[in-house]
Amino acid sequence: PLGSVYLYTSFNEIVLQGDNRINLLSVSRVFPRVIFFSFLLIFYQFNNSGGLLSILVLYFVSYIIVYLYLLFKIRPVAFNVKICFKEIFSLNKEYGLPIYIGSLFAVGASNFMGVLLGMLSIDNTAVGFYNIALQLSIPLSMLPNILATVLYKKFVFSRCVSKKVLLILLLSSVLIYMCILCFSKPFISIVFGDKYLQAVPLLKFMCFGALLYGIADFFNKFLLSKGKGKMLRNVSFIVGIVIVCLSYPFIKFWGGYGASYIKVIAGIVYMMAIVYMYRLTVKKENGN
Repeated sequence: PLGSVYLYTSFNEIVLQGDNRINLLSVSRVFPRVIFFSFLLIFYQFNNSGGLLSILVLYFVSYIIVYLYLLFKIRPVAFNVKICFKEIFSLNKEYGLPIYIGSLFAVGASNFMGVLLGMLSIDNTAVGFYNIALQLSIPLSMLPNILATVLYKKFVFSRCVSKKVLLILLLSSVLIYMCILCFSKPFISIVFGDKYLQAVPLLKFMCFGALLYGIADFFNKFLLSKGKGKMLRNVSFIVGIVIVCLSYPFIKFWGGYGASYIKVIAGIVYMMAIVYMYRLTVKKENGN
């Protein structure tokens, strides 16, 4: 039952960025983890024999505390509940359900690639190298999402993304890309040890794929603000099909390198598909 906090997590992600309450969105993302970490320190200080259930309860309680605070700050008011339910049902049918189905397909395909890598590998070393490269490439996809979150409310009323914003996005993404490539080797050597340096060649491809994914996600947020649920669903289907079709042969013959190649190819496909949908939307917004 405590798992219902995940529903409120999704609620926060959409509502708070849509209302441009970035400070509250930051509280929603950061403070549950800080509180959970604090609970863990106290828990293990006084109880070393706690089971998984106790840890899960602490995890959910950490979120509940923060979300009750957010409810207090938002102060939602029940008004015309019947009309609201009709509107929600209509919007979910036209917009929410396509987004949900597309997300299931895209996330499922991405997770399938990691599972397949573990199944086809002789041991789990390839999975370990792949996950290290994956984690180090995450900042490249985070920056465009942060920028899109800040501009989300503005996107609703904009006909297109300004060239200035695009230039900032591209320059900052390329800068982070270069920094990760320059400092990844000493970082892995210090944190994980020299035996994990085999992740560095994978990181070059994973970073490029993450760079493409991040920029594409930025345009994804623009389309999301316009309610283009079916467009985003179709893009998710295209990317998911590419990942599923390439996963077995690429991972079978090239292992972890094959998984990193798929990341690049899927990123290119995602970028091309989302930019195409974006251009269609901009043309329509401008009456062309």
